[in-house]
Amino acid sequence: MARNLGSFATPSNNFMCEPIAQLEVAAAEYEIKPNLVSMVQQDQFGGSASEDVGMHLHNFTELCNMTRIRDYDLDDLNLRLFPFSLRGKAKEWLLALPRGNITSWADCCSKFLSKFCPPAKIMQLRSQITGFKQEEREPLALAWDRMKEAIRNYPNHRMEEWLILHMFYNGLNHMSKTMLDTAAGGTIMGKPIDDVKKL
Repeated sequence: MARNLGSFATPSNNFMCEPIAQLEVAAAEYEIKPNLVSMVQQDQFGGSASEDVGMHLHNFTELCNMTRIRDYDLDDLNLRLFPFSLRGKAKEWLLALPRGNITSWADCCSKFLSKFCPPAKIMQLRSQITGFKQEEREPLALAWDRMKEAIRNYPNHRMEEWLILHMFYNGLNHMSKTMLDTAAGGTIMGKPIDDVKKL
């Protein structure tokens, strides 16, 4: 029987947005504890420019890694819990995706990072590492902490460790370079990478 025109304007009971594809679960029975959902909701990401996308994914994954459910894949658990870790613009973004658009945890992370860590932001985060300069009157230890923070903010920098150490050393003022070379007993460039990091 053909539907009348008015029936198309009537609200339907199909109000659930399901951007994450429903995955087949091997476990015959499983339960995601409410306290885990509550912990995930305590550290929600809202999508503002001041929020750290990488740190949100790190904290979320770390929290999910504390839970093991027999015959239940950890990536599937991450997918089930991820919507609870979002609020505001970030939740709206997820719910606006087409039904079944996200099919794996890797896919979810990739789409999330593409949305909330656009190329301009990536270039800014990368330049904090590549253009590192010790600030005037900044102690060496604080400069190293700042470099480590820049690396944490952009965990997918794909730069090798030796290159990061070179950029850090080259960004230091003369006094700090001299101090490191003295501590190295000559020149820091003659030391292995692990020794340089300890210094």
